[in-house]
Amino acid sequence: MSQPERPWPEWCHHHGSKMRLAAKSITRDFVMLQGSAAEVRIQRFSAGWIVRWRIIQDRVSGVQGTVFFSDEHLRHAFCGDDHPFDFGGSIAKEYGATTGFQGVFIREGRYLNIPGPGTGHDGDPNVSIHLDDDTMKAVRRLLSFELRMM
Repeated sequence: MSQPERPWPEWCHHHGSKMRLAAKSITRDFVMLQGSAAEVRIQRFSAGWIVRWRIIQDRVSGVQGTVFFSDEHLRHAFCGDDHPFDFGGSIAKEYGATTGFQGVFIREGRYLNIPGPGTGHDGDPNVSIHLDDDTMKAVRRLLSFELRMM
């Protein structure tokens, strides 16, 4: 008997479906997402964005990381921007994704991994996010506010 097909890419962890918008700044300079075992903070930094993630794997283990995102990285990763642009080159093609950028993110539809693909199982050193409308809207507001301030 064959296993039913997963609704998300193999490189994306199922805990990504638990990630939700937890906070956004009234000054529109950060957004925070949280789930049962992970959190992600997107914050304005110089001419781009710092994206920090933290994953709790068990009582004593975890992983965290920080990646710099340009405005374009952020738009492609979080806002569903799928216009024909070979942003990820070989990483997106190799993993069957819509877009990506080596060492920053990979996304297929609404399934996002930072900083790249994983095994889809516990213990991966990356965070998976199944993007919902609230998260996409909050990140769009960050980007649109920055464009108005220029």
